[in-house]
Amino acid sequence: MIGDLIDRYEKGPELLAYALQGLTDEQAHLRPGPGAWSLAELAAHMADSDLVGADRIKRVIAEESPTLLAYDQDAWIARLDSNAMPINERSHSSR
Repeated sequence: MIGDLIDRYEKGPELLAYALQGLTDEQAHLRPGPGAWSLAELAAHMADSDLVGADRIKRVIAEESPTLLAYDQDAWIARLDSNAMPINERSHSSR
């Protein structure tokens, strides 16, 4: 059971890349409405969340009383200009 979950997790970046393939830059960077994220920003958020989650898991395993860091996902998307990054680079960047 744990092995199956690990296998599914490992395939995440590949599945994301598959889901995003064939998108034009316009489609990837279009925000569907006010305050909504584009597909490029959603892909960036998934990669960012993967990195933060990995850090949290390591802290829980390795530290006696770990401090789990929070992050402001909206600030990361805005300040890291995630909508400007090419979608094909973002979908392969996690892990």
